[in-house]
Amino acid sequence: MRLFRPVLMLLTLFYLASCGYHLRGEIELPSGLTGIYLKDASPELRGAFGQALSGANTRIVDQPEQAGLVLAVLSERMNRRVLTLTNTGKATEFELRYELEYQVTDAQGKVLLDTQTLALTRDYFNDQLAIIAKSGEEQVIARELYQRAVQQIISRAQAKMSGN
Repeated sequence: MRLFRPVLMLLTLFYLASCGYHLRGEIELPSGLTGIYLKDASPELRGAFGQALSGANTRIVDQPEQAGLVLAVLSERMNRRVLTLTNTGKATEFELRYELEYQVTDAQGKVLLDTQTLALTRDYFNDQLAIIAKSGEEQVIARELYQRAVQQIISRAQAKMSGN
């Protein structure tokens, strides 16, 4: 029985390593990419980028000349709409939709990714009996949408940069 637990843990580690599993959040960017400049990004998107890059070999810079990559936000919208109503007319389910249109260039203005559009949605249930517990749920979901957008932007930029 004493050998069972270490063997089981070892087999689990081998399984996770063989299936390609890796922790999210660790971003590997090209070594020459020393900084990212965010042009016209909302504070929420900027915060999501800062969080995503915290363990990476790059950072957000203040001037486009300092950046290896410039992300120009062309438009950004977070919308909420009601999906379902009770028989008394109270909203019970909402949809959050985050839309982002952007372009990625290098510091000299050479287009790396032409205009791209992201549209992310997430539904959530608004339980009328647990109003206090649900009060912060929309903010948490919005943060998750910003984080997913950052992950997709970085993935697209990585694919383009490694394809060159």
